[in-house]
Amino acid sequence: MVNPPDAAYWTALGILLVPAGAGLKYLVWDFFQMPETLHSRFSTAVTEAHAAIHERWFLPTLVQIHDQVNARKELLKAASTTDILMELPIDAQVREAMAAVSERNSLDRAFGRAAWACPWVAISWLIVICSSLTLFFAIHHAVPGWKTVYTWGLILAIATASTAGMVFFGLFLRSRNKLIRLLGGNRF
Repeated sequence: MVNPPDAAYWTALGILLVPAGAGLKYLVWDFFQMPETLHSRFSTAVTEAHAAIHERWFLPTLVQIHDQVNARKELLKAASTTDILMELPIDAQVREAMAAVSERNSLDRAFGRAAWACPWVAISWLIVICSSLTLFFAIHHAVPGWKTVYTWGLILAIATASTAGMVFFGLFLRSRNKLIRLLGGNRF
């Protein structure tokens, strides 16, 4: 027979519900909303960085290559564009253009990875909070023969989900900080 709840039970429940509520707000709800927050906070900066990279780095490099090819073509009218490209020393300009494309892709990847990790952070911490609340009630209301099984199963779920939550939270912070660093360190 299960004993009725006493004052210690209600105190423990109150102490458990405050951090559970805070966790639901900050680790679950906010992270489910985080992709939209990231988009509203960084989309303009990412778009401006893309435009700056394209206009100030990528296009001038292509114009240099185009000018070199046209200048050479005027000297060798019979040569094809492919022959001229093979002959000209444009390796540095091609590397510069590829670096511009790589910089743009780095911005997109950092933004995408930060947005990708958000739902996983929320799901992991939702599992931790629900398992913790279930563990609290399982200890007090479970059938005595199954209490140990419930307890260890829920402790394993809490440990696994909290580890996953910390890993995904770390991945989110790493990607978000890389995005901020790329936007702040953008030389254009």
